Amino acid sequence: MLHSIRLLAAVVTLSLLGGCAASTVRLDGSGPAGGATLTLPEPLEIATINGVEPKGVQGLLRGGERTLQLAPGRYDILAYYREIWTVGEGHDTLMSDPARFLIDVAEGQHYRLDYHQPQNYEAARTMERHFEGWVTDLQTQQRTPSSDSGLRFRRGLTGKDKTLIAATPADHGDGATQFIAPLPAATAAPTPERAITAPAGTASKSQDWLSLMQAWWQQANAEERRAFLAWVAAAR
Repeated sequence: MLHSIRLLAAVVTLSLLGGCAASTVRLDGSGPAGGATLTLPEPLEIATINGVEPKGVQGLLRGGERTLQLAPGRYDILAYYREIWTVGEGHDTLMSDPARFLIDVAEGQHYRLDYHQPQNYEAARTMERHFEGWVTDLQTQQRTPSSDSGLRFRRGLTGKDKTLIAATPADHGDGATQFIAPLPAATAAPTPERAITAPAGTASKSQDWLSLMQAWWQQANAEERRAFLAWVAAAR
């Protein structure tokens, strides 16, 4: 479902790019053309692929579907739903937490990341809280469902905006292409440090406070760490 705000954003984006927005993003480095392709519908965004944050794949800004060029191998993808819905005379940006899509891509194959598209705003709000989807091999039509990543984006003060911070950047090779290496077979991708925060209250009873504080310290940025150390010094 295309909304008036999205159409306006697409028009602005196309005008800024001279009327030609690229729809294919190469993540297989600067090697020979080939490999495999993965298509994304516009409302699905990529948080990380194998722990790396790819650049230039944002669907909301580009408009339309995007195709990612991948080298053959295994990929652990964290993807989420983001969409602008018109609500009365205003609008609301819905953004889910990430689901995990694990896919083994083969040379020359074409895959598609997809989800059940909500038909109205209320259905979209429900999906925002419980996002899931699947990967389809378009040659065999085999579907591989996503799984719960167990991860949550940090939320802003409004409760609507969520930020992804300090994921590992992609290697930009010659500037025009990126490279995200596939994982060894049967290997899960590491969670990018500080990119995503686990939901509060998920620590097991056996986990001690020291472990929790160490985990929080690893997720904190430099300013947060300085503020914490100042608080400790004042509390002595």
